[in-house]
Amino acid sequence: MFKQIFWKVLLVFWAALIIIAVLSSWITREIVESELGLHEKYIQDKKNSAEAVTVFEAHGRKALANWVKQLNEETGLRAFLITPSGTSATTTPLPRSIKRFLHKRYYLPPWAEPTEVSTKQGDYLYFSLGPSFPPPPKHRQDILWWSRAITSLFVLFIVSIFFSKHLVNPLKELTNISQSLAKGDLAKRVNPKIEHRLDEIGILAREFNHMAEKIQQNHDNLQQLFHSISHELKTPLARQRVAIELIAKKGAEPRLLEKMNRQIKLLDSLIDELITITKLQEPTVELLKEEIKLPAIIQEVIEDNTLEADLKSIKLNLANDINNSTKGDRRLLYRSIDNIVRNAIKYSPENTTVCISCNEKDNYYNINIIDQGPGVPDMTLSKLVDPFYRVDSARARNTGGHGLGLAIANSIIQAHQGELQFQNITNGGLKASIKLPLTHP
Repeated sequence: MFKQIFWKVLLVFWAALIIIAVLSSWITREIVESELGLHEKYIQDKKNSAEAVTVFEAHGRKALANWVKQLNEETGLRAFLITPSGTSATTTPLPRSIKRFLHKRYYLPPWAEPTEVSTKQGDYLYFSLGPSFPPPPKHRQDILWWSRAITSLFVLFIVSIFFSKHLVNPLKELTNISQSLAKGDLAKRVNPKIEHRLDEIGILAREFNHMAEKIQQNHDNLQQLFHSISHELKTPLARQRVAIELIAKKGAEPRLLEKMNRQIKLLDSLIDELITITKLQEPTVELLKEEIKLPAIIQEVIEDNTLEADLKSIKLNLANDINNSTKGDRRLLYRSIDNIVRNAIKYSPENTTVCISCNEKDNYYNINIIDQGPGVPDMTLSKLVDPFYRVDSARARNTGGHGLGLAIANSIIQAHQGELQFQNITNGGLKASIKLPLTHP
């Protein structure tokens, strides 16, 4: 909870307030103690000054000197008495500061100011100083008050600088990275130190890097798709061009016209599949949500592919353990399963079996399609759903197709919040596993 920015802000400002409160309390205590000490000294000086004047007027300078000496031994204070005539009544030399004060050229702080005693002989000035004369020519309480204000501002300034950098610097980096991405530098990523933060900025950094990864992946896929499309279109277009040249030279022949018609159908099929896969990969794709039973769709796929399987003496076996229905686009789900089954038949040897099983487990419908073909290299399993990908280009061209069947099947399944995975069978063959949620949202 305390890793969120809200709590960080709250805790930092509370910590700053506590520090300021503690320092202010200490400074205030110093001010109060200073003022209390000044008041006590004032009362003591009133008493001592009256006693000093009495001793001086009654017994003279020598008695006053003894009294001053005794006071110094008992309290550590140095006492000085100035007579109404302006001369020193004590035998101890006057400090320079007192001399300057008497000549109105020096300012004394409150705790060093003289006490005035009035008698019939005139006004006396009594000075009482500590063991050493305080040097600063300013009021101590004024200094303490200013110290409190400056300390508070300093603490707030330091906390503000630290916290501002803690919040603003990562946001600046995010801004710079986003500008780099906008300029086409798709390899830029947020610093891992920011990404590993546990607050909202860390979450934002991780989501930002995830977004950048997806953008780069989509960009790379798009580049690969354009390359594959151009490659796939070149062959039928080249054949069309040759056929047109032959017609121009020899005239229209039924064989050439039939060949041109096949190439046109091939191009039309390719364009149709490209449009389909493009629509399915859009984030905002809308599916028809109707009540469907997957076993019925699978049975229909088997019936429609029986003729093709019979040509290679391949058996299509279904083991069904699904009783419930789900919601989805029936036409698209049929097409995805059909593409996978046809692919299994295409690469299965003669006199083999393609096993299809379906069951319910962990809130998913599981459909497994297993053939007895040669399988594929393990490193290529994840690429089987890439558009135009062929494990063996020569063999794929001989068997027909554009390399889009499994890509379309995968896009349809993902649009239904499911997933399609492939794995090799130990004794030979390829297993296609489809997982679809029990209840599609």
